[in-house]
Amino acid sequence: MRKSTLLLFLGLVEFASMQLFAQTAEPPEPMFKFNIYGYISYEAYVDTYESVITRDGELYLYPKKPNIHPISGEDLNENFQANMLALQSRVGAKIAGPEIMGAKTSGVVETDFLGTAEEYKNLLRLRHAYFSMKWKKTTMLMGMYWHPLFTPECFPGVIGFGAAVPYNPLNRSPQVRLDYQATENIKLVAVAAQHVQGYHHSVGPDFSQRNAGIPDVQVQAHIKAGPALVGIGGGYHELQPLVGARSYKTTEKVKAFNAIVFGKAQFGDFSIKAKGVVGQNLTHQVMLGGYGRIFDDMANDSTFRFTSIMTYTGWVDVEYKLNENLAFGLFGGMSGNMGAKDKIVKTNNTYFYERNADIAKMYRIAPRVMYSVKKMQFAMEYFLDEAAYATQFDEYYKPKKDGLIFGTNHRILFTAKYNFN
Repeated sequence: MRKSTLLLFLGLVEFASMQLFAQTAEPPEPMFKFNIYGYISYEAYVDTYESVITRDGELYLYPKKPNIHPISGEDLNENFQANMLALQSRVGAKIAGPEIMGAKTSGVVETDFLGTAEEYKNLLRLRHAYFSMKWKKTTMLMGMYWHPLFTPECFPGVIGFGAAVPYNPLNRSPQVRLDYQATENIKLVAVAAQHVQGYHHSVGPDFSQRNAGIPDVQVQAHIKAGPALVGIGGGYHELQPLVGARSYKTTEKVKAFNAIVFGKAQFGDFSIKAKGVVGQNLTHQVMLGGYGRIFDDMANDSTFRFTSIMTYTGWVDVEYKLNENLAFGLFGGMSGNMGAKDKIVKTNNTYFYERNADIAKMYRIAPRVMYSVKKMQFAMEYFLDEAAYATQFDEYYKPKKDGLIFGTNHRILFTAKYNFN
C-alpha cells in the first residue's frame, strides 16, 4: 500500500513538473520566417504624342513613327493624352528557411497587377518566384528572377515603370544562377535562362527558344573598387523558328551574341550609374531589333538561314540626396540599329521579325524629383523622348542617314507610393 502510494505521488510530481515546464519554456524557433512587403501605387501622366506603350501606358517605350496626313500635312500622332493608373501595385513575401546541405536558404514570391500582356492588364502575374542557397562563397538561385542583362546590381533610379526600358534591358526569366565570390572584391556570375513565351520573349514564331534546345547563357564579372562597382560580361542564345514548307523540318538556328559593361559609384549623397549593351536580337529584353532571312537563301525554299540585327543602348543616371526627405535625379539614354552581319531580306515582312528595327536612333532625357517621408513617397518625372525613323536602308538593314523622320513625345508623370513591409 505504501509502495503504491509512493509511486502515485512521484507520478503526480512528474506530471506537475512537465506541465510547469511546458508553460514556462520558450516555444521552439520556427523553421520558416515570412516577411510580407510591397506597395500601393497611384500614378497620373500626360503625353503629347502617340507612342509605343503597353498596360494602358504604364510601360512606355518610345514615340511612334510620324503619321503625316496626305492632304493637310499634319502629323496625326500629335495627340494630348492623360491617364491615371494603380495596376503597378505589388505584394510579395520573403521567406527565410532552415540550413540545408550546409547552405542558408531563402525564397521570394512576388506579384503585381500588370498581367502578362495588354489584354490581361489588371490581372495578377508572376513577377518573381525563386529560392536561393548560400554557402560561404557560392550562391545558387533557381526560379523566376531578373535576367543578368538587367543587372539588379546596377539599374536606373527613374520614377517611370520599367527601369528606363528600352534603354535598360528589361527581362525576368526562369533560370539557374550561380554567384561565386572569388575574392572580397571580385564576384563571378553564370546564368542559364529560359525566356518565357508571352512574357519577355523574342519576337517571331512561338516557342522558338524551346525548339532550339539550349538556354540563354550569360557570364559576368563584378569588381568592387572603393565606392565603385564595375561589371563586364557577355552571352549567347539561339532560336529555331519552325517556318517554311511543311514537307521538311527546319534545322537552322538564329544565333545571337551580346556584351555588357556597367558601373556605379557613391560619393556621399551623390551617386552615378551607367551601362552599355550591344547585341543581336535583343527583343526579349524589350529592346529594338529582331532577325530575318538571309538574302542568299531566297532562291531556295528548302533552306532557311537567319541573321540577327545588331542594336546598341547606353545610359547614365545621376542622383543627389539633398536631405533625408528630398532627392533629385537625371537620366539620359540612347539606342539605335547597327544593321545585320549578313544581307537580310525584308519583302512584305515575310520571315522578318522585329521590334521597330526601322528606328535609326532614339534618345531620352528625364529629370526627376522625389520627396519621401516614412513609408510614403511622392515623385514627379518629366522626360523628353525622340525617335528617328529611317525611310531608307542598306542591304544589311542598317538605316541610312537620309530621309529620317522624327517622332517626339513629352511626358509628365506624377506618382505616390505607400510602402509596407
